[in-house]
Amino acid sequence: MNLWRKWTLIGALWGIISLLAFLVAKSSGTVLGIPHIIILILALPTAIVLLTFYTFLAPIFAPIASLLGAFVLLIPVAVRAVLSGIAGYLVTRYRRWKK
Repeated sequence: MNLWRKWTLIGALWGIISLLAFLVAKSSGTVLGIPHIIILILALPTAIVLLTFYTFLAPIFAPIASLLGAFVLLIPVAVRAVLSGIAGYLVTRYRRWKK
């Protein structure tokens, strides 16, 4: 298999995974936000690239779109984790200080 076609397949699969993650988030009642819209914008064309696998732009577009989609998908999760950790630390410090 050609290297470009392999990366196209990987990128298209990441796009489909991003799209599925978006749909799961929406079905669980998550409020539609800017990151979700960006994921949808990136995932849909990447999934279409899978259908038109042998086009000229597919090897260029699919990996870029999939990487951007993966980062956009992970940014809100990482921000929530960091903010949750900071809030937990501050609450613990406040409780110790209050005693």
